[in-house]
Amino acid sequence: MHNRLEIDNEPLEEIAKKLEKWYGIPVIFSDEAIKSYRYSGTFESESIIKALEALQLSYPFNFKVNNNVIVISK
Repeated sequence: MHNRLEIDNEPLEEIAKKLEKWYGIPVIFSDEAIKSYRYSGTFESESIIKALEALQLSYPFNFKVNNNVIVISK
């Protein structure tokens, strides 16, 4: 898993932790309900923005970058 981030039917809360570690950017939620959304996917060289945009395709949510922090909302 050194060159690839794999997600298999995981809740967004766990994915956010992996993204924080993988990209070194804090990810926070403005809505608790969205933490339980589940996703699957594989990411290799995508930016964190591209990874989040890909996840949005399966179960929509919003996100913004604010002072080098990703804020995820409904």
